[in-house]
Amino acid sequence: MSSLHVDVEKKRSGILTYENGEYIYNYTSQDSSNYVSLTMPVRQKGYIHSKLHPIFEMHLPEGYLLSIVKKHFAKLHKTDDFGLLKLMSASIKGRVTFQTHEKKEKDFLFLDDLLSPKNENLFDELVSRFALTSSLSGVQPKVVAKVEDKATLKLEDYSVLIY
Repeated sequence: MSSLHVDVEKKRSGILTYENGEYIYNYTSQDSSNYVSLTMPVRQKGYIHSKLHPIFEMHLPEGYLLSIVKKHFAKLHKTDDFGLLKLMSASIKGRVTFQTHEKKEKDFLFLDDLLSPKNENLFDELVSRFALTSSLSGVQPKVVAKVEDKATLKLEDYSVLIY
C-alpha cells in the first residue's frame, strides 16, 4: 500500500492510496469547498477506481517526457501511474498539490543560455536537468526550465518546446 496526502489551496483535503490494484481517494476534510474536482465532491464514501482518477492523472508526463522519466528512474522507483505521481508530486503546482518529503533541488539556468545556447543539444540537456520538475501533460516534447536573471518577464518558469 502506498499513499499521498492531497492538499487543496494549501489545506489538507484527503489521502490518495494505491492498494491491491485500486486507486482510492478519501476525503479527510468535510469542508465542501475543499473538493479536488467538481466531479469528486466532498463525501464520506471514498472514490475507488481501477485507474488513477483523472484529476490526478492529468499531472503525469506523457510521450517523450514519460519515456525519459521511465528510462532514468525505472531501476530506482516504481514507474506505474502512482509511482510517477509520487515522483512528480514535489513539482506539481496549482489548486491541488501533494504533500511530499522530497526536497526540491534549486537548479536553474540563465535566460542567455536559452537564447544563445553553447550546446547544440540544449533540449536534451534541459530534459535531463528538469524532467522531474516538468509536470506537463501532452505528447509534444517539452520541459519546464527554471530561469534566472530575467529583466523583462517576471515568471518563475519557462516552458521550452522542441519543434
